Amino acid sequence: EIIGSTVRTLVSGFRERYPDKAIIFSEMGTCGIYGYRDASAAQWTEEFQAEYVGDLLDMVMGNPETSGIAIFQFCDAPSYYRDGATVRSKPFAINLAGLYDQYRRPKLVVDAVRKRFLSGKQK
Repeated sequence: EIIGSTVRTLVSGFRERYPDKAIIFSEMGTCGIYGYRDASAAQWTEEFQAEYVGDLLDMVMGNPETSGIAIFQFCDAPSYYRDGATVRSKPFAINLAGLYDQYRRPKLVVDAVRKRFLSGKQK
């Protein structure tokens, strides 16, 4: 429900300021480590990433006020932050938010995205 609440808040705030503009979400997603699997979908797992992005797509694509979404990002890539325990720190100094890993191997999130775009609707 956190994702749904956040999407609704963002749409409402944008609509108040720009009543006649299209709303497109950009750079939405979360990290998942290729090959790191866990049935409980713990953070950093492919399951967590697939579930999060799937829920996000459901909320954005299911909102009649929104016109589109750009998922961040196509594939994992080196990150410029390598130290410290901040929100910007990334394991292995790699941004792991890609649908594919740095070698272009698909993660579970690809199926979640494919399912939603091919069906043209949520789940």
